[in-house]
Amino acid sequence: SLPLWKVAVCGSLAGLANSVVSAPVEFVKAKLQTQDTEETREFHGSLDVCRKLGMGIYRGFGATVLRELPGYALYFGGNEAFRRLFAIRQGISVAQLGSFSLFLAGG
Repeated sequence: SLPLWKVAVCGSLAGLANSVVSAPVEFVKAKLQTQDTEETREFHGSLDVCRKLGMGIYRGFGATVLRELPGYALYFGGNEAFRRLFAIRQGISVAQLGSFSLFLAGG
């Protein structure tokens, strides 16, 4: 099995991959939610935001990456650390852990 630091690095890479999708989705959602009344509405749906702003929908990508990389590293690393701890305490392999132990580990 991988050392915990490698699991955490893999988790942070998953966070980076997630950011490519979640950053523009969150940006578009925020643009649509913060519009005023229907008469002064600038955008008329998700596709309209994408058409009008183009690659501008990636505004805030850096902030999303700064949030997701450590978050995913801690989640994946922590999950694996607790799974290993529970397995050692129960005297079994990680693959033999039951649903409740996996749930407690965060998975």
